[in-house]
Amino acid sequence: MSNKFGRVISGKYKGKKIPMSENIAIRPTTDRVKETVFNILQHSYKYNLRGVVLDLFAGSGSLGIESLSRGSNKVIFVDKDPQAIASIKKFVDSLHPPVNSQYIVSDALNLPQIKEKIDLVFLDPPYESNLVEDSLRVLLQKDIFQEGCVFVVESSRDLHIGNLELQQTKIMGKIIIKIYVLKS
Repeated sequence: MSNKFGRVISGKYKGKKIPMSENIAIRPTTDRVKETVFNILQHSYKYNLRGVVLDLFAGSGSLGIESLSRGSNKVIFVDKDPQAIASIKKFVDSLHPPVNSQYIVSDALNLPQIKEKIDLVFLDPPYESNLVEDSLRVLLQKDIFQEGCVFVVESSRDLHIGNLELQQTKIMGKIIIKIYVLKS
C-alpha cells in the first residue's frame, strides 16, 4: 500500500481518503472526472444512484466507493488483482454506517454470474487495451442488467455493441468518457 490517497468527493463519506495501490497499472479516477461523471448521471439522466452498481476494472475502487457515498444500494467491485480487491474491501469495511458490497477477483472476460440486476456500470479498463469491446460483448450476453442500465465507459472509440445506445461523450484532456444506455 502506498502513502498516496484519493478521496471521496461527495455524499455521506465525503472527504474520506481512499488508499491508492503501488501498482502502476492502476490509475485512479481524478476528482475532476468523478465529479463530472456523477454530475452527468444525476442531472442529465436524473439517474437514481440507489440501484446496484458494477465497478468493473475497479482498481482503487474510487468510482464504486463514490457511488456508495452517494447512496447506492450495493456496489459489486471486480478486478483481476487480488491486492486491489483486498484494499477496496479493507476501506469499504471501515465505513460507518456499513454498506452493502461484493468483491470479485476475476478478469472481465470470465466474470462469474451475478444474481442482482445491475443499474449502473463503470467500465474503465487499462489504457491501450482492447478490453472495453471484448468485456461489453461478454457482459451483454449475461442476463444481469436492468432495462435502461447506464454504462459509463472510458474509451476513445464509439462502440456499436448489442443494444447499447450512445447518449453523451465528455472529453476532459486525455480522458474520454462515454455514457451509454441499454435499450430493450
